Amino acid sequence: MKDRLKSAVSKKATLLILYVVFALAASIQALLTGPKKYVEEGEHYKVYNNYVIFKQSFHHLKDQQDLYAAYPQEQWDLYKYTPTFSAFFGLFAVLPDWLGLSAWNLLNALVLLFAVYALPRLDPLEKGLVLLIVLIELMTSMQNDQSNGLIAGLLVFAFALLEEKHWALAAFCIVFSAYIKLFGVVGFALFLFYPQKLKLAIYTVLWTVLLFFIPLLFVDLGHYLELFRSYGDLLANDHSTSYGYSVMGWLSDLVRTRAEQEHHCRARRRYLPSADPVEQVGHELPVQVADVGLRGTLDRDLQPQG
Repeated sequence: MKDRLKSAVSKKATLLILYVVFALAASIQALLTGPKKYVEEGEHYKVYNNYVIFKQSFHHLKDQQDLYAAYPQEQWDLYKYTPTFSAFFGLFAVLPDWLGLSAWNLLNALVLLFAVYALPRLDPLEKGLVLLIVLIELMTSMQNDQSNGLIAGLLVFAFALLEEKHWALAAFCIVFSAYIKLFGVVGFALFLFYPQKLKLAIYTVLWTVLLFFIPLLFVDLGHYLELFRSYGDLLANDHSTSYGYSVMGWLSDLVRTRAEQEHHCRARRRYLPSADPVEQVGHELPVQVADVGLRGTLDRDLQPQG
């Protein structure tokens, strides 16, 4: 039995079928689930809202609209990607939802799958185990129509291509991942461990310029520059909520929680009298303050100012 399991996990065809089934299952689940509300008295939106946001961004781009404005009649939440990604998503936006969503999830699954199989110095069993380990997280991402599988696959592909000295393709993978989500730029750290840094830098500049100009197929230069101004405003004002379920999100929550605890302690020290009778003079609250009263005072203290 153990040998049969090892043999199944070692086969690329087995993992390929598994990843395709999971991608299609996530798509079918979303398509068959009815609309939902994100707030009690808000609009009903499709469960695959992220896909709708991506799709609508392409239509907003070609219609010369602001990609980063709110469109509550169409979607819940804002578009938080680059104009280049909007142009790229036109490949899916022109398709009916059942086909476009399935193709999008398949792209995320298969790019990651083939990226892992491109890794050097791992045998087929080890590659199969890696793919099984990440499958649950990938499924969660696909159920939310996210781009995490695609970005992870591009970065893994970049490493594999660097190992094979395919400098141009490696640079493309990292640049394209950064044009999807800005944290893809961390992939450039890989360049530090390889020769031909000048060549890598040149390829990076070339791909960056090429991908930058793709949206100009749909908009004029003036509107394009305005989109980047709007994108900058979005990033400046929305970075904390963009972390989502990530290490940065956990760290942000931890820092915020620690800050709130410290503020709470400072407030308690301000209102509670000290043990020194001399220092008790002048305190506004009596020593016998009720805990519920103290909490109410602290809660009022911690409210944001209007």
